[in-house]
Amino acid sequence: MTHEVERLESTSDTCSPAIALCKSIASSKGYYQDPFIHVFVSRSGSRPPLINRGHYARVTAVRNVIFQFLEACGNNSDDSSSESDLAHGQNLREQIVILGSGLDSTFFYLKNMSKIDESEEPETEVDDKEGDLGLRTREYTLLSCDMRNCQELEAALGSAGVDFSAPTLFISECVLIYMKPAEGTRIIEWAANLFPCSIFFTYEQIHPHDPFGKVMAQNISLRGCPLLSFEAYPDCDSQKQRYLEATWETCEAISMQDFYDGLPEEEKSRVAKIEWLDEIEEWKMIQQHYCFILATKDAEGRKLWANLKIST
Repeated sequence: MTHEVERLESTSDTCSPAIALCKSIASSKGYYQDPFIHVFVSRSGSRPPLINRGHYARVTAVRNVIFQFLEACGNNSDDSSSESDLAHGQNLREQIVILGSGLDSTFFYLKNMSKIDESEEPETEVDDKEGDLGLRTREYTLLSCDMRNCQELEAALGSAGVDFSAPTLFISECVLIYMKPAEGTRIIEWAANLFPCSIFFTYEQIHPHDPFGKVMAQNISLRGCPLLSFEAYPDCDSQKQRYLEATWETCEAISMQDFYDGLPEEEKSRVAKIEWLDEIEEWKMIQQHYCFILATKDAEGRKLWANLKIST
């Protein structure tokens, strides 16, 4: 095993459980509903309100994109549609590919909302060949592969029955930033070239050069998880340019503070009542150091983008 592979595995082993725990704590506090995330954590804990609210913003951003992607795929213009209707996705071909999703509960959350009859499910198949663990059902496949090798990634998705021509949403939450710039860009280009009707959502850190960004990068690096692409794409503008140069047709990027400010006032009022937050300025500083990126590909992708009601 090479040093680079060991480093990436260490990053996964360190960061993924920590994020799953934070999401579980925020859910238990009532910031959002997720009856499954606790299954992905092996211990209990607590986090300060500003961390809980930050993970609320993160989860809300991802869910907003997912629901609006599904709605756009369904050409559903009925404003009365519920989240359950959107999650059901009956007779649609849309696909969601979550990169680095080993401890991600999104599928189970969506499945729970869709109320699919369990009797229709085939038996779960678990593959453990040459150390590569995989789990596969009719609707969900968990794959293990080296994403830096796009040929390996493409083969893995193909074996899972992914339709490369179907509307596809890629989700990358703090994944590409742990790779070298060229490695992450290769994945972005690969997705743009192989999936003609697709959207790429990314959630990552920005602003590495100010005092807060330097401390954040140092703290993460001390855990053995250096942010290898942090300085290469330091702000929203450079992130946008990265995707456009990788042949994505359109790209928008905003800070998570801007995203949160754009949420409905009644929702922000609900969240504010969950836990008292004294560190308002620190909260804003943290959110300004994370960004929300959406890139779309080709004419069909632009139609999906037009239907996405992203708060800004």
